[in-house]
Order: sequence, then structure tokens, then C-alpha cells
Amino acid sequence: MTVYDPFDPQFLADPYPAYRMLRDEDPVHRHVSTRNGIPPFRVLSRFEDVWTRCATPRPTRPLGD
Repeated sequence: MTVYDPFDPQFLADPYPAYRMLRDEDPVHRHVSTRNGIPPFRVLSRFEDVWTRCATPRPTRPLGD
């Protein structure tokens, strides 16, 4: 299984297997970084999800646990 870590040099060299995994298995991914100072964030990987999110204004809030 491919692991999504946008800060990993291996991901940066070839991100497409991770993108495919996100689209197919985890389209709304919650990423928790192992690097200090980077808060958790969500990654939307399907066009329709991104489009809907951009077209629907909502206040943002911290992700928490």
C-alpha cells in the first residue's frame, strides 16, 4: 500500500501512486504529519469533492482528533 506523505522525498519524486491510492481508497484523507509544527489537514483527491467544497462557503475549524 502506498502511504501519502506530501513531505517525503520519495513522494515528491513520484506522487502519482499516492494520488491514485487517495482517489480510490481515501478520497477525503486526514493527514497527521510526523514533523513538528505541521497541524493535521485534510486532502480532497476527487474533482467533484473539491468542486463542491469550493462552491460551498463554510467556516473553517481546527481538525482536532
